[in-house]
Amino acid sequence: MNRMPWLIAIVAVVGIGVAQGASLYKGQALYERGLLEDAKHALADVVLGKATEDEKAGALYLLGTIALDQKHYPRAARMWTDLIQRYPGSPQAREARLKLKTIPNGIQSSKVRVEAPRGSSPSDPFEGVLV
Repeated sequence: MNRMPWLIAIVAVVGIGVAQGASLYKGQALYERGLLEDAKHALADVVLGKATEDEKAGALYLLGTIALDQKHYPRAARMWTDLIQRYPGSPQAREARLKLKTIPNGIQSSKVRVEAPRGSSPSDPFEGVLV
C-alpha cells in the first residue's frame, strides 16, 4: 500500500496554513521597507484569503495604518471600522478605536460607522480592502 499520496496531501494542507501566515508577515516586512503598494497587495490577499481571524485583523489594521500614512483618511477609517465590526474583541480593534480618533474631523468617509448594529453585516464585506 502506497502511503505517499496521503503524506503529500498532509504537507500541502500544512503548507497552505503556513503560507497564509507568511503573507501577513510579508505585508508587514514590505510596509517596514516602504514598499507600500506591494504591502497593500499582500495584506489584501490575507483579508480575502483563508487566513485566521487574528491574521485578517492584523492585515486590516495595517491597511488602515498605510492609508493613514498616505493621508487617505476616509480609506483608513474604512479599514479600521471594518476591523472593529468584524473582530470587535481583537487587540487590533482596540488599537483601531484609538487610531480612528487621530483622523481629522470632517475628513472621514460618510460610509464610516464606528459601531455596527448588532446582528448586521455589510452588503459588501470587502469594500475598500484593495486600497
